[in-house]
Order: sequence, then C-alpha cells, then structure tokens
Amino acid sequence: MPEVSFRMDGRGKVHQYQKDSYFAAYQNKGRYVTMNVQDFAAWKNAGKRTFSNKVTDPNTGKNYAYHAGDFYEFDKTQVHNLGRPLKNNSWNMGFGTWKGENDAMKDRFAKGELIDRRRADRVAGPLEPMDVGTYAAPVAIGHSRFPVLPKAQGAWEANNDHIASGESIKRRNPHNAQQAYDEGLAIAIDNPRMHASKAASNFASFSPTYGSRQKEMDTEPDSTQRARIEGDVAHPARAFYRDALMQLHGAPGQDYSALHHVHQPKLNFTQKSSQFTLTGAYRYMFKSSGKFNQHLGAGRGFNPDDPGHEVQQLPNREFKYSQPNPAKTQGSMFVMRLTSLMKTLKLAK
Repeated sequence: MPEVSFRMDGRGKVHQYQKDSYFAAYQNKGRYVTMNVQDFAAWKNAGKRTFSNKVTDPNTGKNYAYHAGDFYEFDKTQVHNLGRPLKNNSWNMGFGTWKGENDAMKDRFAKGELIDRRRADRVAGPLEPMDVGTYAAPVAIGHSRFPVLPKAQGAWEANNDHIASGESIKRRNPHNAQQAYDEGLAIAIDNPRMHASKAASNFASFSPTYGSRQKEMDTEPDSTQRARIEGDVAHPARAFYRDALMQLHGAPGQDYSALHHVHQPKLNFTQKSSQFTLTGAYRYMFKSSGKFNQHLGAGRGFNPDDPGHEVQQLPNREFKYSQPNPAKTQGSMFVMRLTSLMKTLKLAK
C-alpha cells in the first residue's frame, strides 16, 4: 500500500514531504513520520463531523475533489469544492490505450493508490467518541465550519470537554463570557473514566479541571504556587498541553467501549483504529484552537506560539511547571510529544 511522509508544524498543520521545498525538507529532517494512505486518511479525518469529498495524490500532495464518479481540481471557493473538471480524453493508440487524467485518477483510486479523505456529513448525526466541535453555538472561520457537538442522549456517558476549561474561557472573556463559552471548542470523551476519574499519577486518563480540581494549587516555574484556574487563564496553551497529555498518554491500552448503554468501539483504546482517532482528534483540536485565537481574538482558543512550559505530574493531582532551555513554543512541544507518542504506539514510523 502506498505511504505518506509528513510532519506537523508548531501550529498543528500537516505538511507532506512531497510538497515541502528542498530547504524545508532539510530544515525539518528527522521530523517526518510515515503512514500508509489508509491510516493517514483515518488519522487526518479524526474528530471531524463535516462533509468532505477530498482525495489526495500521495505522490504530489495535491488535493482533488471527487464527485459523482469524476475528479475535479479542489477549489474551496466553489460549491462542493468542484474546480476545473479533469479531462477525460482517453483514446486507443493502436498499441494500447492512453488514458486522460480523469480516467487515470479513477484507475489509481480503484487500486487504493490515493488518499481517500472523503467523509459523510455527520453534523445532524449522533455524537461519537472523540468528535470535536463547539459546545453550544456554531462557528465559521473562512471556509472552515465548526458545528455544535450534540449530546449523547443516553447512548453513552459522554462529556463534551472544553480545553482549556470552560471556566477559564469565561474568565478570559469577561465582557462576553457566555458567548465565548458556547463557542468554545470541545471534544467528546468518556465521562466516568476519561473525565471524572480520580486517577492521580503517571499521566492517567483524567481531567485536571473537573469540578473543584480547578482550585488545586500548582507550582509555577518561579516556585510560587497558585490555583490551577488562575494558571490556566494566564497560560491557556499550557492548559491544553497538560490536559491533552492526560488523555493521549492515559487512554491507550484502556478499553472503555463496553461500559456504556450502547457499545462504543471507538473507546476501545487497545485497538489501533481508536488510537488513530484519539491522536488525530487532539491534533485537530489543537490546530483549530490556534485558528480560533488567530481569527476570533486573544481570549479564544490559545496561541500555540506562546512560550512553552513542561509539565510534571505530582501526587494528589498536582502539577509543577518548568520552562525548557533552550526556549520552545508550547505548540512545538505539543507536536513533539504527539509525534513521539505516535511512533511509540507504532501508528507511524
């Protein structure tokens, strides 16, 4: 099966090796990972509930739109992303058939040689584990849509979890606190075990901001202590880094799938398919949070270019922060940890 080599930049954007310049490839040597085209598509689509008809050529990194059995140039400004239709001028040359670009692409598609990133529109569908969206009010930024996450309606015990916490978002936006809260990004996780769990060590799967945990005291790089909520208001990118690591390191190897009214196979994190969804969804939420910050204002999402802090988990759910030397951005630190985890889990090589 064909493979895709790619890297993530400090804002979570994916860059395929084939599209990087020689200088960029040299500068980022050692940061690329490789997946087969099927795994890459599953990872890249993780967390997303909106429609896509995108198909990518792994040899060039170029995107195409696939519609009604034909290929088009991918153009976000057009309905259904349908740009110029690929030419379909195949002809028999006597000694063989020369295929036009549309027929040639269809042949490669049938052979599994392209990255099939198509997905159905699930905006009106039921909530699934690791879905990413807004908490209570939709947001549109350019051509990107962020629909509201629905409630699980009893099918499974879900929590649509703000990161950074909903309370910290309200405090960062005192003049429009409820709007910022409603438009805040959230991710659908298992509530009893991934959110409300009392686990307290080894980066176990739990939420550091559930209920009164936001009042617990953490240690800042200058050795002073302050309530977690205060630190999260001051350092929202750090809060995301910490909370996402709780799940990314704590969930793999756990099986929460059968502990719900309706079986949820995506919560069986002993399976590679669910690990692709877990890591891909947090990557998507990370990238989207930077977009919110850039386009909606400093109180929204977070800036991944903020100075980075490393996180040490102490007993009793306390945390100690330090600043790396040399300095790094919080975004580059998250991407480094995510890439390392994907290699450890053998999701990528």
